[in-house]
Amino acid sequence: MVMDIFPNLSDWSLSKKLVFLIMLSSTICLLLGFSALFASSLRSSQKESLQQLSGISEILAENAQAALVFDDRNEARRMLESLQGHREIDSAWLMDADGNALAAWNRHGVIKPVPADYQVDTQQTRSELWSRSADLYRPITRGGERVGYILLHADLTDIWHNHLIDLETGLVVAALSLLVIYILAIRLQGVISQPIRNVADTARTIASEKTYELRVPQHTNDEIGELIMAFNHMLSEIQERDESLLRHQDRLEREVGKRTAELAKTHDELALAAKISSLGYWEYNVLTSEFTFNDQYYSLHSTTAEEVGGYRLSYEDFARRFLHPEDAHRISDHIQLELDSREADFVVETEVRTLSADGSIRWMRIRFKSLNDEQGFKFKLTGVSQDITEKKRSEETIWKQANFDPLTALPNRRMFQDRLEYEIKKSNRDGSPLALMFIDLDKFKEVNDTLGHDKGDILLTEAAQRIAGCVRESDTVARLGGDEFTVILSELDDPTCIERIAQTIIDALVAPFKIGKDTAYVSASIGITLYPNDAANLEILMSNADQAMYASKSAGRNRYSYFTHGLQEAALNRMHLINDLRGALSDNQFRLHYHPIVEMGSGSIHKAEALIRWQHPSRGLINPAEFVMLAEESGMIVEIGDWVFREAAVQVQRLRETHHPEFQISVNKSPIQFRNDDHYFREWLPHLQKLGLPGECISIEITEGLLLDATDAVQAKLLDLRDAGIQVALDDFGTGYSSLSYLKKFDIDYIKIDRSFVRNLTATSDDMALCEAIIVMAHKLGLKVIAEGIETATQRHLLAAAGCDYGQGHFFSHPLPAQEFEAMLKTSTYCV
Repeated sequence: MVMDIFPNLSDWSLSKKLVFLIMLSSTICLLLGFSALFASSLRSSQKESLQQLSGISEILAENAQAALVFDDRNEARRMLESLQGHREIDSAWLMDADGNALAAWNRHGVIKPVPADYQVDTQQTRSELWSRSADLYRPITRGGERVGYILLHADLTDIWHNHLIDLETGLVVAALSLLVIYILAIRLQGVISQPIRNVADTARTIASEKTYELRVPQHTNDEIGELIMAFNHMLSEIQERDESLLRHQDRLEREVGKRTAELAKTHDELALAAKISSLGYWEYNVLTSEFTFNDQYYSLHSTTAEEVGGYRLSYEDFARRFLHPEDAHRISDHIQLELDSREADFVVETEVRTLSADGSIRWMRIRFKSLNDEQGFKFKLTGVSQDITEKKRSEETIWKQANFDPLTALPNRRMFQDRLEYEIKKSNRDGSPLALMFIDLDKFKEVNDTLGHDKGDILLTEAAQRIAGCVRESDTVARLGGDEFTVILSELDDPTCIERIAQTIIDALVAPFKIGKDTAYVSASIGITLYPNDAANLEILMSNADQAMYASKSAGRNRYSYFTHGLQEAALNRMHLINDLRGALSDNQFRLHYHPIVEMGSGSIHKAEALIRWQHPSRGLINPAEFVMLAEESGMIVEIGDWVFREAAVQVQRLRETHHPEFQISVNKSPIQFRNDDHYFREWLPHLQKLGLPGECISIEITEGLLLDATDAVQAKLLDLRDAGIQVALDDFGTGYSSLSYLKKFDIDYIKIDRSFVRNLTATSDDMALCEAIIVMAHKLGLKVIAEGIETATQRHLLAAAGCDYGQGHFFSHPLPAQEFEAMLKTSTYCV
C-alpha cells in the first residue's frame, strides 16, 4: 500500500535515483526540523504567557482583597482597568464568594458573561498547545477564608500570528534550501554517474576491441574509484599511495571546513536565540573569581565588550560597573549559597538592580548553577540574566493604583486602613498613644457647582498638599474619597500638639485657593479621636472620628471637635430616628399644623403656613428641628414633602369652600426637593387641577441658600411655579446672603422677615430701622412682606405702622391642628 505512493525506481537511471533520494530525504528532514522548532517555540511562548498571566492574577488577587471585603466596586473597576497595559489579556472578572460580579472589564468595551465554571479550589489554567486563548481561574482568600475569585481570559492570537509568520519564513527558507540542494544534487549525480558510465564504456570497448591499454580516468576514492583502480592496475604502488594520501588530506580539509562552518552557524543561532529572548549568558570561574560575558549581556546594559575592556571581568570590576550599590552583596551571597549547596542540579534564582552605561537602573532576573569536575569540585558557575524592568514597572504601577489616590497621590482608603492597623499594633507594643483626624472640606460642593469639577479637582490636590505640609513626615495623610481626608498622628509624646496641628490645618485650608483666574474659599471641619482612650479597634476608632467631625459641622464648621461618649449617644439616637423615620410616612405618623398669617391692616386671616409634626408612637411629638435635617440627609424629604403638599391641597380646598374663596396655604420646600424631586414635582399641578384648585391656592416657601446654588434645573422649576400661578415666598429673609440680585433675577412674591429682627423690636432699635428698610425695598420691587415671630402687641403695631403687609407669630395664634384651626377661623375672622 505504501509502495504504491512512490514511483517504480527500478526503471530509473542512476542519476534520477540519486536526485530523487537526496530531495526526498532533505524534504523530510527540513519538514521535521521546522515542525519540531515551531512546536517547541509555540509551547515556550505559550508557557511564558501563562506564567505572566499567573503572575498578574497573583498580584490582582492580593490587591483585590480589600475591594472584596469592603465591596468597593469603584476600586475593583479601577484595578481591572489597569490591565489595559497587558495586551494579551482580553477580559477579566472579579467575583465575590457568593458568585456576584463585583467588577468586569473587557478590552473592547463589551462585557462578556461570567464563565459558569469559575468556582475553583486552587488556581486553574485552561489552555491547549494549539488553542489561541487561555483562561485562568484563581480563588482569592483572606485569612484562610475565601472572599472571591479572579478570572482572566487571554487572547493568544498575536502569539499564533507571530509564530505563523515565523513558520512562513521558515517554509520560504526551506524552499530556497531545497532549491540549493536540488542544484547540488544535479552536480553530485554527475560526479557519481559519469565515472560509472566511463567504466561501462571502457569495458565494452576492451571487450570488443581487446585493447587493454585503455585507461579510465579516476576522479573519486570511493567504491567507484576502487573499480577504476582495478582497471588502472599498471599504476605503481608508490604513485597509488601518494595519490591516496593527497586525496585523504583533501577530504580532511573539506571535513574541517565543514565542521568549522557548522560551529559558526551554531554560534550564530545561539546568539540570535539569546538576543530574541533578551537573555545574557555568563560564566564565573571559581578559581580566578572572573566573569565571562557574551555580547547579549553587554547589550542588555547598553554597552559593548570593547567599551568595558573585554569579555572577561574580575568580580570587583563587574560589581563596580554593573551592580547597584545596594544589591552588590546579594550576588556574592548567592554565589556562596550555590557553592555551599550539596544538592544536585541546585539552581539559584534572584532579582537584582543593575546599572546601564547610560546611568539608568535596570532590574535583572539571574539564574545560575554550578559545574563540577571529575573530583566533584565546583569549578565554574554558568548563568543567564534576563531584563525584567518593564515587568517591575508594571507591578509597581498596579501596586500604586491599588494603594494611592490617583488625583492627590495620597494613600487611599485601602492603604490608610493598613497603616492605621499597623500604627494600632505599634501603639499596643510601645504604649504610645495615637490620634486619628477626619477632615471634611466645608462648602466644597459649592466650588464644584460654580467652578466645575476640573477646578474642584485642582482645589482638592492643593488641599492635600496643604494638609500634608501641616504634619510630620512620620504621620500619614490619606484621602478617603470626595472631599474627605484623614490624618494619623502616631507616637504622640506630647498630646497637646494635636490641637496645634488641627488648628494649623484649619488655618491652612481657610486661606484662599487661587485656581486660574478664579478664587475659591473653603474651610475644614475636623473630628479627632484618640487610641486607646476612645476605642479598642479600627472600626470603632473610625466611627468615633466621623462622629466628632459631624459634631464640628453641626457646631458651625471651620473648627475641630474631640470625640466624646455624648457624641456616640447622639449618633445612636440619630441612627434610631432615621430608622424610625423610614416607616413614619407609611404608618401615618405625620401631622400638619397650620399657623395663621394675618393681614396687618384688616386683621383678616386668608393665609396660613403648613408646618409638619411627627407624632412618634413611643417618643411622642418630635420637634421638626430634630428630624427635618435627617430627612434631608437621607433623601426621605422628597416623599415627605410630596405628602405635605397633597395634605395642604386637601385642606386649602376645604377652607376655600368653608371660609374664604381665595384662601392660601404656604408649604416649605427643601432645597433638596428642588434639586432631586422631578417625579413628584411633575404631578403637583395635575393634582391641583384634579381637585379643581388654581395655582394661587398654594405658596411655596424657599430659603436664600437655594437661590445662591440655583442651577438651571432649579431656575426651570421656579419658572414652572410662576407659570402655574403658584406664588413663592423667600423665608428667613435677612439672615442669609440677602443679595438684591436674587429678588431681581427670580420671581419672588413674598419676603418673610426673620424672627431674629422682630424679637427685640422697639421704636428706636436698629432692628426697627432694618425692618423699615426691608419693607420699603420690598414694596419698591412690588413684593409683599410677612413678618415672622410677632409675640407682642407692640411688635405688631410697629410693623403695621411701618407698612408690613402680613404678620405671623404666637401673638395671633400658635400652630394648630386642622380641626382646631378651622374652629378658630369660624369663631373669629380676624385677630387684632
